Amino acid sequence: MWIGPHFWTYAPCTKEEVLAADFFIEKRDTPHYLYLKSWPQPFTRPDGEQGRVQQKLWRLLYKQDCEWPPGSGGISDVPVGGPPELMP
Repeated sequence: MWIGPHFWTYAPCTKEEVLAADFFIEKRDTPHYLYLKSWPQPFTRPDGEQGRVQQKLWRLLYKQDCEWPPGSGGISDVPVGGPPELMP
């Protein structure tokens, strides 16, 4: 993920909070953007461990919670929905 300087104008979080988070695989702070990597490859699932990492990102960046499936109150540990080719 690449975050440009204008993001911080609207975000409920601060750049310092994001840089202090310990779940990123890689962080690069440059004058033009902040690069963050939280998963080894692009996300393909909204559930399981990938879903929990995405939930951490959402909480950190937007100060809100997310859930999958919608209305469940959390992140499912078993695959729920999604394209058939990604279902086990």
